[in-house]
Amino acid sequence: MHSEHNATLPIDGRVFTTSLGKWTASVLRWPIPPQNSTVLLFEVEFKGPSTRRLKLWVPGEIEPEKRQQEAFEDVQRWLETQNGDGELRSCFS
Repeated sequence: MHSEHNATLPIDGRVFTTSLGKWTASVLRWPIPPQNSTVLLFEVEFKGPSTRRLKLWVPGEIEPEKRQQEAFEDVQRWLETQNGDGELRSCFS
């Protein structure tokens, strides 16, 4: 199941570079199969200048390339502009 979700959103091991430094993503909790929902929840830890955690919600039913591009841009912006742990709904616009 992990490889299926990593193909859906290949964030595990991805490095994001911000003005504060480099952040490496590790998925702490992979999405469980949705029940009556097409929304996937990834719980991700970022290690870099500090350790931060993010609950990342993404829709399961959009084009994979679009989901990846938008989600990674949103995560990049979150790392750059927010402090501490957080929650982010990506690709819902």
